[in-house]
Amino acid sequence: MINSLKNQVNNLEKSLNQQTELINSQINSIYENVDNKLNKQVSLLSEFTYKSGKFYPEDKTAELIIEMVPKVITNDTSLYITFDGKETPCIKNKNKYTAVITVDAFKYYDESPVLNIKSGTEIQTEVLEDVYVEYLYTNHLGSLNAHSTLNSIYNKYNISKPANNKTISYNGSVYFDYWKNAENNSLNTIKKAFIAIEVNNKEVKRYDVTDKLVLSEENLIGDVSLTETLNVKLNDSIEFFAIVEDSYGFIHKCLVDTHIISQKDENFIEFSSEEMIYDKDNNKLN
Repeated sequence: MINSLKNQVNNLEKSLNQQTELINSQINSIYENVDNKLNKQVSLLSEFTYKSGKFYPEDKTAELIIEMVPKVITNDTSLYITFDGKETPCIKNKNKYTAVITVDAFKYYDESPVLNIKSGTEIQTEVLEDVYVEYLYTNHLGSLNAHSTLNSIYNKYNISKPANNKTISYNGSVYFDYWKNAENNSLNTIKKAFIAIEVNNKEVKRYDVTDKLVLSEENLIGDVSLTETLNVKLNDSIEFFAIVEDSYGFIHKCLVDTHIISQKDENFIEFSSEEMIYDKDNNKLN
């Protein structure tokens, strides 16, 4: 009897929580719709879109294209955009105005473009808060995802023996998945793929594995076997990287394994396998 009552109470509490979440969601949706309608009413524009335009790999820049239709247009109406300390005039085609702004493709901008509408001597402004200018390179370059299943056999240290005689052996594989982003940019292709090994931030081995990966219209993908033996000493830091070079010359690099040689055993440490992108001069861009 008591258990049955407890179950009924629990079910009622669960149902009440679900109904509360549903009501909160509906209230938030109403607020959002009201805000959108109010913003549209006070906006100087009746239509507004933006998109990424051309990519210029040599300059590491990309175009941001903003298209707008003002609510009020007179014979002397002109529009321009101010952003990142520069003014960009808008080109008129019938009742639509277009601004093409060149920005750093690898930068996150914490500001929004500002629209300026000039009619005679009067200038009205509106902050285009819905335009997010951040890391436009992601619209044009591919992206690398990689990880490893490397196992190591370590010739442990004996402090009475010379450190330089110790070795560590690896056996396993490195998995590549490079998305070409061909839908947005068919010009960018894949040039080479590598596995690189660094000891104390200095590259000691590099293997060209391009032919071991499968290339499709969308991806470069594959699981590459790796067997390696390294001479090591105490406190050495060892890192394994998956690398893809694209046809623009950008280097896409993922750390797939890392550890430090200690006296007891190799010391594995937490690490991020997030993609890093470098230019031809080895400058990190993202």
